[in-house]
Amino acid sequence: MKVALVNNYHPFSGAGKYAFNLFTNFKKMGKNVKMFYLETNDNKIDDLKDVEKIKKNFFLTEINKTILPYFWFTGKIPDGFDIYHATNQFLAKLAKYHRNCLITHMDIRPITFPYDFRMRLIGTMLKRLLKYYKYAAKILALSQVVKDEIVEMGVVDENVVDVIYPGYDPGVYKPFPKVKARKKLGLPEEAKIIINVG
Repeated sequence: MKVALVNNYHPFSGAGKYAFNLFTNFKKMGKNVKMFYLETNDNKIDDLKDVEKIKKNFFLTEINKTILPYFWFTGKIPDGFDIYHATNQFLAKLAKYHRNCLITHMDIRPITFPYDFRMRLIGTMLKRLLKYYKYAAKILALSQVVKDEIVEMGVVDENVVDVIYPGYDPGVYKPFPKVKARKKLGLPEEAKIIINVG
């Protein structure tokens, strides 16, 4: 089975880390996988085996991150794969070209919390992209809350969405002694602290 992972995020970003970890672990398991990566001047990566860079650039970073993936990149992914995986919701138009497509849906925060012009622009693009979910073979939601949001919005039927919690990289994320961490961050040793990592 030939799998195409489609990604437009750098490996240092959250969505990019997710996509590249999928790619790396599929390769370790001996799967026949290829990644198609949208490379722009502000989104460059080193050459990697089985990662095909599709290069294009506009002068504005926001256009490269929103309009370029939506209008151009997904249409450049070739035929010939058994499964296509849009590794984030901003690549949902891929399902229009390849019906054997999975879409990882991370969240709808740009729609629900458009706190500045940039987020309003991204939210507007995301609303347009959600209409392509109807073409996808499966939507992979990163949590039950995320699944509930898109089902309640009427984007897709519940039976098309599976909840698949993302893994983590134990080489990067590991326990750190509480006393040492608080000292390093300048936090009081005995205070109760609530943290939200999103």
